Amino acid sequence: MGKRITWKPKPQRQIREIERYFREELGTIQAFDNFLDALYKRLVMIADYPESGRPTGYKTVRYWKVDKHRSIFYRIKPDRITVLLDMGFATAPR
Repeated sequence: MGKRITWKPKPQRQIREIERYFREELGTIQAFDNFLDALYKRLVMIADYPESGRPTGYKTVRYWKVDKHRSIFYRIKPDRITVLLDMGFATAPR
């Protein structure tokens, strides 16, 4: 069993924005389901092996690509992993 995963508010909003984009702009929910599956697999990997993500300019922040366009940034803490940002920004958040 890996570390507990917690979320900052911004990535939670971004997930809802991604869902809205897939529903309204692309007219499909299947692509969003595929995205959620990929995200879940990454989160399981992060929880079990937090150091396996790519390093950023911040000592405790790493990231994993979720799909072609989006990455998930996370901070490693002694007792948990905190999801900071999704959507593939070029630099990690503070």
